[in-house]
Amino acid sequence: MNRLRKTSIQLFGCALAALCMQAAGVQAKPNIVFVLADDLGYGGLGCYGSTFAETPNIDRLAREGMRFTQGYACAPNCAPSRAAIVSGQYPTRTGILRVQDRFKSQKNHIKVVYPKNKHDLDLSTITIAEALKKEGYRTAFLGKWHMGHGEEFHASRQGFDLAIESAGKKHFGFKTIPKTDIPKDVYLADYLTDRSLEFIDACRKDDEPFFLYLAHYAIHIPLEAKKEYLDRFREKLGADANPVVLKAAAMTASLDDSVGRLIAKLESTGQLENTLFVFSSDNGGYASGGKKDPLSAFNVPFRGMKKDLYEGGIRVPYIFHWPGKIKPGTVCEEPIIGVDLYPTFVEFAGGKPETSQILDGESLWPCLLPNGNETLERDAIYWFFPNWTMFNEDKGEWFQGWRNAIRQGDYKLIEHVDGGKVELYNLSADPGEENDLSQSNPEKTAVLQRKLADWKKHTGAPAAVPNPNYTP
Repeated sequence: MNRLRKTSIQLFGCALAALCMQAAGVQAKPNIVFVLADDLGYGGLGCYGSTFAETPNIDRLAREGMRFTQGYACAPNCAPSRAAIVSGQYPTRTGILRVQDRFKSQKNHIKVVYPKNKHDLDLSTITIAEALKKEGYRTAFLGKWHMGHGEEFHASRQGFDLAIESAGKKHFGFKTIPKTDIPKDVYLADYLTDRSLEFIDACRKDDEPFFLYLAHYAIHIPLEAKKEYLDRFREKLGADANPVVLKAAAMTASLDDSVGRLIAKLESTGQLENTLFVFSSDNGGYASGGKKDPLSAFNVPFRGMKKDLYEGGIRVPYIFHWPGKIKPGTVCEEPIIGVDLYPTFVEFAGGKPETSQILDGESLWPCLLPNGNETLERDAIYWFFPNWTMFNEDKGEWFQGWRNAIRQGDYKLIEHVDGGKVELYNLSADPGEENDLSQSNPEKTAVLQRKLADWKKHTGAPAAVPNPNYTP
């Protein structure tokens, strides 16, 4: 089925649904709730195979909706990933390429000149909130923004009617922007959820469709959990349970509670069936993937961790829930990525993206409706990550350097820019990325290298320039 025909069918379905809702005397525009976890790996939920996490509410979304098994973040850490979601653009376009330049003191040990990094999302960017406001939506952002510093680049300047940013660093005794007085015993996930429920009530009172973007700080370090949850998991996992796993599991339970409270509010107000509810994570979890790593279970069954372009750093949960529209209990294996959310939400709202801004994603409606058995027509998905972490003084090398990647079909190529090597994996046969095929399959390696190079040129990615001050 060609794209034009598919789009026509989808838009007809959305229009028909709107007419039915109008006939029933309810708000015609459906609501959108998007919950983003922080550093929650692919294996950190019950519906994704966790044997120790307790996530009944998130599991319910998957049971009643659609769960993607090959969903990706646009970057293996938070700032570039989050900017890509809000802008609908790859990091090569936003210029937000990493979080911080922590490697500056070792810059002369890097073989290339590191590309400059932006910390603020340009105000000229037409954000997902601004696109939805044009469709009549009231918008709210609550939680970790990480796309701008100071009042000038606050979320309230990017199309959000209500915007409360959490300053991070703490889950108890946290600060917010704008500043609010909060008792020190209040847990951040609970506070953000309270404000979200108030926003939903206000929109319902005014009979306005809403877009709620709840960006939790959980389960990002510091690993701080509520005492009652720590006690519960200590009893479940045993007195000798690893304290890191114990805290992470307890924090995940609070994250799940937040989702449960949102569902309960939408149910009690009769809005659940008129709401698209989406859950995901900004990147993979903290874990090496090794058997001795206490957090490896959060990234099972993948190799790598946050800041890696191995699957453990970028493969994340994606769950879509819309009662009566998305077929319950469906599992989709189509590869998707964070930039897809922007065009998906805009189409859901009955709008069209601005032609003045390039969007790198694809609307996911061919996958979501009617039976989730369609595929997207794009050729490949990409990553660009010029970041260096953990310089080993003894070995004189970086544990993690500048890496780029491309996935086309089942094949994924990782390019190590300053290391001068590539890796090739067949993810269908080798999801754990243990068998590098770059030498045994040079033809596929060459094809993907060319495609990756073309994409970098097309999206304006900074080139790798030799460092004249390089000192081995």
